[in-house]
Amino acid sequence: MLFLLGCSADYQINADYGPDGQVPVVRMEPAKIDFGSISAGESDTRTVEVFNDGDAILVIESLTVVGSSDFVLLSPGPAALGWGESFTVEVAFSPSTNQSGAELVLEGNAPADPSSVVELQGNGLYPSLSISPNPADLRSVEPGCRRTGLIQLGNVGLSPLTIESVSVSGTGFTIEASPEFPANVDPKAQI
Repeated sequence: MLFLLGCSADYQINADYGPDGQVPVVRMEPAKIDFGSISAGESDTRTVEVFNDGDAILVIESLTVVGSSDFVLLSPGPAALGWGESFTVEVAFSPSTNQSGAELVLEGNAPADPSSVVELQGNGLYPSLSISPNPADLRSVEPGCRRTGLIQLGNVGLSPLTIESVSVSGTGFTIEASPEFPANVDPKAQI
């Protein structure tokens, strides 16, 4: 019978894990949040549940939103989470563009998933003015003569557009016929 025993100075116990090799296991639900479409100037709040499914303490080094500043973490949560425990964080979305995306990222000591991510997305409902043709080319005009051209104003955005007024700059140009202002233009419509 042969017994081999050994010792190594390289052996270290990781203080993040339990004495029997227990490890924290992080889980965040839902894995993706779609805030849908929100009107300009409005906001919406959703929650994310963070779980420690492991059998050791989960140390949360950081919990941040990475990407668009349209998303804000409202409640940061604790610095550590015992095994079997959970907590809820709130994320708000206030759109400043038509489409936004970001990630809620948790950095911690879970060896299998040290960086956990929840995908965040949302749409802002904004109007967007289109001018056609742009530029408006009336070509050359003989002195004392006139040439007219049609310019269409449209809304290629996702919410109603209000046009307060229209004006021209430069000499020799006038507006001969125009709609009454202010004019409301629905999405995908023109005046």
